[in-house]
Amino acid sequence: SDPRLYQRDCERAIQVIEVKTKIERSFPDIGDDELISCDRMVQVDPTWSDGYFQKSRIYFRVASARTNRGLDADAWFYKAIDSGYEAVKRNPADLNLYDFITLSYAWLAHLETEKGRDPTPIQKKLIDSAQKQKDFHMTAVAHHQMGRYQMQIGLDPTADFDAALKEFEQ
Repeated sequence: SDPRLYQRDCERAIQVIEVKTKIERSFPDIGDDELISCDRMVQVDPTWSDGYFQKSRIYFRVASARTNRGLDADAWFYKAIDSGYEAVKRNPADLNLYDFITLSYAWLAHLETEKGRDPTPIQKKLIDSAQKQKDFHMTAVAHHQMGRYQMQIGLDPTADFDAALKEFEQ
């Protein structure tokens, strides 16, 4: 009946995934086994944010590892975002719960740019998440990237560059 009983197992599973993603020969395609202790945290106490936050962390780690190996990772980033927002719903005052939401949006915006697509919709979500988290640096980077994209397509980037400068000064 105590979700903390499963917390250590969940954290251990995450550490194993993080170590495996750093070793080129071993790539974790996660399944139910890796998520079961995090899921149990959620089942025991659905109001506790940590189970959702840890699931967001797992999904982000797998997504970034897949991206680094040139594999499609969009679905994994969106799972990280969804789990992150579930955590935020349960504890809106904890700004750290936005960590993997913000990082996932940053990766997705970067991937959109690499694919030659307009990253603006994702950049706006990134800025929103970073602002909610009060992450001035990530907000500035997002505005800077938006300005660079606007410049590439022939639009005036001044507003975004000004916003980036303001955030960097914070």
